Amino acid sequence: MSRFPLDSPGPRGRGMPEAVHGLCTGLAPLAGAVAAAVGWVLGDLPAGALAGIAGAVASRAMVRQRPLRPDEAALARQVFAAALPDTRRIVVTDLSGLGGTLFVIPGAAGRILLNLGPRGFDDALALCTPCYDRPGKLLVHELAHAWQIAHGHYWPRLARRVLAGPMAGDAFYRPPQRLAPPWAALNLEQQAAVVDEWFAPGRLGPEGWAGTPGMSRQHPYWPYVRDVIQGAVPGKDMDRP
Repeated sequence: MSRFPLDSPGPRGRGMPEAVHGLCTGLAPLAGAVAAAVGWVLGDLPAGALAGIAGAVASRAMVRQRPLRPDEAALARQVFAAALPDTRRIVVTDLSGLGGTLFVIPGAAGRILLNLGPRGFDDALALCTPCYDRPGKLLVHELAHAWQIAHGHYWPRLARRVLAGPMAGDAFYRPPQRLAPPWAALNLEQQAAVVDEWFAPGRLGPEGWAGTPGMSRQHPYWPYVRDVIQGAVPGKDMDRP
């Protein structure tokens, strides 16, 4: 999930509320019916809770979808190395959530749906927001959620994401200043923020690193990216003490 919806004016201070992709309260009763339509069109959405999420964010029946493009897949391999999910499993769609929020959910047959909205569908590498203001950073954040789904980190942390609700702010996204083994069990957004901050350091990362060149092996988050993200083995939750 991206920190702010597309076209958001950006942060006005620490802890600013953010739209939650499809997990907000007060959903319309028609969400389930819309979910069924979207699931039928995509042929990709499992039943139950995920259908409810899709129903909350879908506003039309025709949804474009495509695989990762070669340049997107090349960037993903740079960041996630051999732990990147098989790119044939990753499907990019032009769906977005409430307020234009991006979101990622598992689909049927092992697929992973990156719902990047119309702009992200057209050019995911160029897609930027006030919080993800460097090319590729927003895509890396969403791909981190795909990594979580592929490596079993998604469901154990989903409850905290849901409970955080629409009032989740910087504190929910900001990783601890110090990450050292035994690794802390970060929530979904902190884990994704570690990856995107290592890729393109910004204001949610360690002090003094904002604006520096990305993917540095001197960055404080590099050992976590190396050992937990790139070193992930399916079925082994490496970032728990």
